[in-house]
Amino acid sequence: MVEEFIRNTSVFLIKLIISGIIVIIGLILGRFAGNLTKKIMKELEIKRLLEKRNKINIFLEENIADLVKYLIYLASFIVALIQLGLFFTVVFIFIGLIIVLLTIFSVFTTKDLIPNFASRFKVKKLFNLGSKVKINNLSGVIMDISLHETLLKTKEYSIYIPNSLVLKTKIKVEKI
Repeated sequence: MVEEFIRNTSVFLIKLIISGIIVIIGLILGRFAGNLTKKIMKELEIKRLLEKRNKINIFLEENIADLVKYLIYLASFIVALIQLGLFFTVVFIFIGLIIVLLTIFSVFTTKDLIPNFASRFKVKKLFNLGSKVKINNLSGVIMDISLHETLLKTKEYSIYIPNSLVLKTKIKVEKI
């Protein structure tokens, strides 16, 4: 039992050391390849040819050199994870994080959308297009009631008010 633990620990440590060496070699190769790419592109004068032809200034050498460098970094990191036997675990965790972030983003982007959409039907029952209303200190004419907002035209300007806010404020319908 103790011998098996020592054997498993030593195998894992060897894999860990090999993975560390792979990452270090990847960092060195990535930096070297990025610098080499930048020098080759400067020698070929690709940036000057593109600027002359397209009349735009772009940082082509730096961008492509960085792309090469980071792709090599990524490849060495993936090889190190495969060496440790953790590649699929990390991929699943990464996919899970992306799903969680997309869910949070979706919730925050739709938190005002749903109440405004639901309030539209109540606003349509309260007002007609062309109704003169006074909402707080704004007096004007209802010009449009869309899915999310109501357009109020005052003497000076037009203002869009979210439908949910229209229902939450004090409104007085003025007689024409």
